[in-house]
Amino acid sequence: MTKREAFNEVLANETISTEVKAIIEKEIATMDARNEKRKGVQSKKSAENAVKRQAIYDYLTTLENPVSVKEIDDSETFSDMTKGQITALLTRLVADGLVTRETVKKVNYYAVA
Repeated sequence: MTKREAFNEVLANETISTEVKAIIEKEIATMDARNEKRKGVQSKKSAENAVKRQAIYDYLTTLENPVSVKEIDDSETFSDMTKGQITALLTRLVADGLVTRETVKKVNYYAVA
């Protein structure tokens, strides 16, 4: 049970006093404000991944043929990333519609859309 669910359950109780109700409503408003503030802030890891995704996208734009994750991993440009990280970043690029994925004999090949 989350804090919000607990507060809402207490508010649903008709026997609570108006003072307790006011305190709980204030706490819920505080939680809402904190959540709204977090929406506009990008985490450090998210910002790093955005830069890496852009680097992979830029690399793919220089190629004429689709490439596999192994080929990207073998390039010196992405030696600091694992195959799993590259795959995750490519998956996000595919979801965003910037990159296409084609599977040939159980191997995924990626190219700019």
